[in-house]
Amino acid sequence: MSVPLRAVQLTEPSLFLQEHPEVQFVDLLISDMNGVVRGKRIERNSLPKVFEKG
Repeated sequence: MSVPLRAVQLTEPSLFLQEHPEVQFVDLLISDMNGVVRGKRIERNSLPKVFEKG
């Protein structure tokens, strides 16, 4: 059974960070064009920019 996807609102990253002040870093897992998963760890203040600019 599949779960329907929904668009993420640009306010969600900021709300998450407000609700979880103990979070210092966020791990991103993104697959490349070949399906290989790549990882990156970013600081919390960079999270909103990921949602705005990719």
